Amino acid sequence: MPLYLQVVLGYNALDTGIKMLPVSVVMFVAAIVDDYSQAQIQVLKVGLLVAAILALVSLPFTWGLPHVLL
Repeated sequence: MPLYLQVVLGYNALDTGIKMLPVSVVMFVAAIVDDYSQAQIQVLKVGLLVAAILALVSLPFTWGLPHVLL
């Protein structure tokens, strides 16, 4: 769907992200409401923590780069 919004409808990345935000929120809420076992919750927490740390560590390397790398 994001490719359709960008290629066919001509939205830029920000507009596409804004249009896809309700879908992401619904998926997030559905994942929380779903009956997770403790092991799945721990894996999710660790994965989100690692992703956040890697995103923060990579910030200094992206300053000055264009945000559209196509």
